[in-house]
Amino acid sequence: MHNILILGGGGFIGNNLLRYMDKIDFFKNHKKFITSSKKSPFPEAGLKNCEICNIKLEQVDEIKNLIKLNHIKTIVHLVSGMIPSSNENDFKEEKRVVIIPTNEIFSFAAENRVKVIFISSGGTIYKNNLVDHKEIEDLDPINFYGKSKVEIEKNLKDLHNNSDLRYITLRPSNVYGNFYSLNSNQGLIPNTINNIFKKKPITIWGDGSDRRDYLYVEDLAKTICQMILKEEICGEFNVASSSVHSVLEVIRLIESKINIPANIIFQKRRGVDVSDNSLNTSKIQRIIEFKPYNLDYGLNEIIKKFPKE
Repeated sequence: MHNILILGGGGFIGNNLLRYMDKIDFFKNHKKFITSSKKSPFPEAGLKNCEICNIKLEQVDEIKNLIKLNHIKTIVHLVSGMIPSSNENDFKEEKRVVIIPTNEIFSFAAENRVKVIFISSGGTIYKNNLVDHKEIEDLDPINFYGKSKVEIEKNLKDLHNNSDLRYITLRPSNVYGNFYSLNSNQGLIPNTINNIFKKKPITIWGDGSDRRDYLYVEDLAKTICQMILKEEICGEFNVASSSVHSVLEVIRLIESKINIPANIIFQKRRGVDVSDNSLNTSKIQRIIEFKPYNLDYGLNEIIKKFPKE
C-alpha cells in the first residue's frame, strides 16, 4: 500500500488536495493520514480512506510512530504558521513549532526511505525583480515567511546530499481557490470577493501595480499527485500558471464578473510585499503533464461556489 501522510492537511491546500485525490483511483484506494489542528476539517466531504490525526507538528515522536506503524511511503508537508506580513517574532515562533520539528521529521524520513514533498513558496523566496525566476537562482527572500521556507528547503537539500533523502520541493505562485479560510491579512482573491459581496472596503498596499502569478489550487493539487508518483524525480520545481496580473487588474476583473463595484482604500506600500512574481515553469513541464487554468476560469469557479451570506 502507498500510504500517505499529509502534514497540515486540514487547511486550504489540504482540503483541495484530498478532494482531488478522491477523484483518482490510485489515491482513493490508498490510506491518507492527515494531521490537523481541527478535529473535523472535512465534515461534509465523505472522503475515502482518510484518517484524521489530531497531532501538532511539534509532537515529533507521535508523528514518527505514525510513520513507522502505518508504513508511510510519502509525506506531503503543508504546515505553515506564517504569512508574508509576519514579523521577526512570528519567525522565531515558526522556528520552534514548525522549522525545527520539520527538520527532525525529515531526518527520520531519510532514515526510513520515506519520500518527502514540501510545499514552499515561489512568490516569496526569489529576489524582488522583474525576471521570470528559475529554480537555479540564488534565493533571497524579502520577508520572514520566505525566509522560513528557505530554511526548510536548505535542510532538505542537505539531507538529500548527506542521507540520500528522496524529496521534491514545489514552489507555487499565489494559490487561490475554494475552501479558503478568509483572513483580511492574506488572500487577495477570496477577500476581494467576500468584501465586495458584503460591501466592505478592500485595502491595497501601494498603487495596485504589483504583479502576481495566480495559480488555481486544483492545478497545485494535481501537480502534487503527479509528483507523488514520480519515484525517481528529485529537486525543486516552480508551479505557476503564467497568468500574471496586477493587484488592481484582479480587483477590476472580479468587479466585472460580480457586477458590483469595489470600495478600494489605498495604503502605503509595505516592504514585505514582492513587486513582481513571475515564475519560469519549463522545468516542471519536462517532468509532468502541466496545463494550468488561467485566472478567468479560476475566478468563475470560485464566484459560482462562493457563500453569499
